[in-house]
This record gives sequence, structure tokens and C-alpha cells, in this order.
Amino acid sequence: MKLVVLDANAYWTEQLFARCPFADQVLLMKPREMRAHWQTHGQLWGDGRPRPVGDGIYEQRFSLLPGWMFYGWSLTRKWLARSVRDFVGTEPYTVVLCFPQYRTILSELAPDLIVYYNYDDYRDNWPEHADWLAAAERKMVRAADCTICIARRRTQVLGEAVPSRATDIHHVPIGCTPEFIAESPEAARSSSPPSALQDLLSGEGLTAGYVGTLGYRFDHAFLAGVAERRRDVTFVLGGTEPDASDASSDWLSGYRRLKQQPNVHFIGWVPHDELGSYLTSFDVLLMPYARCRFNRNACPAKLWDYLGTSRPIVANDVVPEVALWDDLVYIRDTPTEFARALDEAMTEDPTLPDRRLEVARSHTYSELGRRTAALLEDAYTARAS
Repeated sequence: MKLVVLDANAYWTEQLFARCPFADQVLLMKPREMRAHWQTHGQLWGDGRPRPVGDGIYEQRFSLLPGWMFYGWSLTRKWLARSVRDFVGTEPYTVVLCFPQYRTILSELAPDLIVYYNYDDYRDNWPEHADWLAAAERKMVRAADCTICIARRRTQVLGEAVPSRATDIHHVPIGCTPEFIAESPEAARSSSPPSALQDLLSGEGLTAGYVGTLGYRFDHAFLAGVAERRRDVTFVLGGTEPDASDASSDWLSGYRRLKQQPNVHFIGWVPHDELGSYLTSFDVLLMPYARCRFNRNACPAKLWDYLGTSRPIVANDVVPEVALWDDLVYIRDTPTEFARALDEAMTEDPTLPDRRLEVARSHTYSELGRRTAALLEDAYTARAS
């Protein structure tokens, strides 16, 4: 059996299916609009054929014209379908489709198993196509032998939208990167902070950190309220500061309020390969998310990055996926409660750090790949029966 993933541009998609032992060979297809392709790869052209990137793992990158996913899709799908056929030859294969737009490529293919892999409410990605996407997604779920969602809430939403396929919809969250998982809570506590943090963390007070997106999904006003209540805490925010030129007045007000706090420090972009050393440098890790549809339907990679450090985590009560782990995460609804939880986290049950690491180790991409392979085996058996 071969496995074709359309598309594998998302880090978690690539990591999951590259480690899924269901197939002997995997093709990770990566179509991008040519400007994004240039920014990512430094060249305008894509790959003429799949190129090996691992044992039995192949990658093929496509540089496409603007609007290819909607307005140019009828032509693009023929090109992509030809690449699929060239890769699989006459062997049986599974196709994984990650966007509802891709469903019609099935008219050009004859896979032995169809998987829909969902990681967003895609109406947030393309609001101008919201109604069309909702209808296309229902058709996608009906066409798929197996639907996998990274967020539990999406399994519920899609199951309600297509009740006849509810039993074929499964939850497999984003995974932990093994390189970011601490050897032990003691090792995490004794690690030295990166040089960029040493001056900020040289004091005696509590340090609370966040590294990730700082755009509309991040609640600046909420964290400003926390920082105002805890002047004794040093708050450190890593990530590219957002472009506020087209932000709403409420969001911009919260952002400016947070920037004015003397105990809040924005440190800019953090290289991905250094993420683990940054996160283990803080006493407490923060997850203050904004109330929006995107966050309600998300599985934050941040949650899994954090659990792998063993460090205490304090989140606001916004993301349902985070609430699934409320035995390991301090979830509070208001800035006042959140501020108090910072102290609770420092006097927590001493078994919690080890329990976080245990959960992280059971959610590496290798472990999730095996879980996914079992779901695909069941779907393949059901289709054949």
C-alpha cells in the first residue's frame, strides 16, 4: 500500500503521516502559491518529480499561480492527479485530502481508501467562501472512508453535520516533538536559559512565558489584566509582533495596553529548533487565547509543546481542546483568577510534572502515527467487507 497526502504543508500533517506505518511508501505533496513557494524555498519552480526525504518518504513541491485552490482548481487538480498516478503506478494506495476543495480530484483518481484530515474550521481561512466550504466539507466527509480531526470539537461538529458518518470520524490531536520533551522534571528545572533570556530572568521573582502567535488569536487585553495584577511577575512573550494596521479597535486597544506594562517583555521571533530551551526557562507557561471561532475549533500546538516541558501551564477558559487536559493545566476564566493561578502553579501537586511528561511521551508523532495506522486499517477492512 502507498499513501499520498494532499497536502502536507502543515508541520503536524507531515510529521504524522511520515510516521504512519500503514503504508510502505508515502508521498507528501506540497502545493503552494508561487509567492509563498518563493518565500519558503527561495525558488519559483517546484519539483518535477518526487524526491526522497526519508526511508520510503517522498516530497513533491508545486509552485502554482495565484488563486489555484479556487479559481484555477479545475486545471490544477489534473496536474496534481497526474503526479499521484505517476507515484502509485498500479499499486493499491490511500489518498489523504486535507481541504474540502480537494474532493473533486477524486474524479481523476481511483484510490483504495479515502481519508479526510481536518485541522481547522476552514471558513476562517477563506471567509469569502464560507457557505461553499461548509457544503463542500459535508460532501468530503460523505466521500471519505475515514475522517480524522486534530480537535475533538471538530469531530463533534462534523458528526452533527453528517450524522450518517459520525462513527467514521475520529480524533487524533497534534503531537509532541520528541526533541522538545524534557528528560525529567529535574532536568527541565536545572536547564540554563538561552543567552537572549538571561538578563530578563536574572531576578528573583516568578517568570511566566509564552512563545507563539501574537495575532488576533492571542488575547492581549486579558494578559494585560493579569500583568496589572501581578507586578511581581516577569512576563515574556516570544513571537513576531502582529501587524496592527488592519486590526479592530478593541484588539488594538488591548495590544497597546499590554505593550505599556513595565513587567511585560516582547522578545521577537524564536527559532523553532530553540523552542524547547526557551520554554523550559520559564517558571510558568501561558495560554491566554482570544474568544473566536478559530480558537474554539483549534488544537493548539502550544499545548503539546508545553506539556513536553513538564512545566506548569495556566490557560484561560477559551479553547475546548485545552479543557480536555484540565487535570494537567490550570484553566481560569478571568484575569484575577488567572493571576492567582500563577501562585497555585508554583505549589502544585509534585506528581503533576511527571504526569505531563507521561502524556507528552504518549503523544509523539510516532505514537500518533501508530494510532492513525490502526484507524486506517479498520477503515480499509470495512471498505473491503
